[in-house]
Amino acid sequence: MTNLETIRRNRNLQQQELADLAKVPQATISRVESGKGATLKSAMKIARALDLSVEEVFGDVNLDDADDAPTFSDLPTVPLLTPEEKERLGRVLAAKRVA
Repeated sequence: MTNLETIRRNRNLQQQELADLAKVPQATISRVESGKGATLKSAMKIARALDLSVEEVFGDVNLDDADDAPTFSDLPTVPLLTPEEKERLGRVLAAKRVA
């Protein structure tokens, strides 16, 4: 049993109730409790909903092990913007700031 599941059960919360409090899908709670990990964003939402630190809730979970969590090894595959794309993006962002 994970820390999260123990805490949730001790507080007499169903997975869906915790998910609603944390504003995450119930599947996220289920995935974490099965030991598959959590994204840092989800971990922070869940910990905040429980009024605990991330370490207290997820001391037994690898926060980088979630199926949907990007890792640093993914970074080289992200295409970089060309100078033309950077300039175009700059113009779009500047126009949005003015509007």
